Amino acid sequence: MDLKKEKIYFKSGWGKIIGLDEAGRGSLAGPVYAAAVMIEKNKLSLLKRQKEYSFLMKSVKDSKKLSPKKRKEIFEIAKNLQKKKIINYQISFISEKTIDRINIDKAVKKAMENNLKKFQLTKKEIPKTLVLIDGNRIIKSSLPYKQIAIVKGDNKFFSIALASILAKVKRDKKLEKLSQKYPAYNFEVNKGYPTFNHKTLLKIYGPSLIHRQTFQPVKYLINKDKKNEE
Repeated sequence: MDLKKEKIYFKSGWGKIIGLDEAGRGSLAGPVYAAAVMIEKNKLSLLKRQKEYSFLMKSVKDSKKLSPKKRKEIFEIAKNLQKKKIINYQISFISEKTIDRINIDKAVKKAMENNLKKFQLTKKEIPKTLVLIDGNRIIKSSLPYKQIAIVKGDNKFFSIALASILAKVKRDKKLEKLSQKYPAYNFEVNKGYPTFNHKTLLKIYGPSLIHRQTFQPVKYLINKDKKNEE
C-alpha cells in the first residue's frame, strides 16, 4: 500500500492527515487499543528519502493480513521514524472495566479521541488536519476536526493501515503479559475474536477478572451461574 490516496487529499489543500484504527474491538477480554498515525504534507519528501520507505510502501496493509513478525518489524520502523520526527503517532487504550461501563463503541471512540488530544495541535493546525477513521462512523461531531469514516479504510489508506498495525502490536504485547497472569485462557494465542478454544476454556474455568462482563458468551456464563446459585 502506498500514499496515493493521502496525496489526493494533500492536493486538495490539507496539510496533515491522521489515520485512525483500533485493535481488540471483538475480543472477549482485555483492553481495546486505538492508534493514530499523522502524515504531514511537508514531510513527504523526507519520508521518501528514508531507506525503509520502499519496504513500508510494499509491506503496510491491514494488520490482519500480516504475520506477527512482519507487524513487529513495521512497528520498529515506525518508532524510528517517530524519533526522527518524520511521522507522528499516538496509541491509547481503554480498560475492559470501562468497556463494560460505557460499551465498546464508546470505548473505541474515547481511545481515538484521546489520541487526537495527545497530538496537541494548535488552533491554526487543526483546520488543515483531516482525520480518517476506519469504519462507518466518525468519533463525534463536536470535535474541531474534519472527520471522514471509511469502511475498510485499513485496505485503502496507508495511514489507517499503519495505525491498525501499531494498535495490534501494542495490544498483542499486553495480552501476552496478561497470559502470564491468567495462564488458563491461552491469551498468548486467544488475543482477538473469540475462538473455539477460548470459549471452551471459559466454560471450564469461568470468566477471569479481565474478561468483558457485558460480552457474549461471558455474559451468558455469568447469568447462568447466577441462576444456578438461585
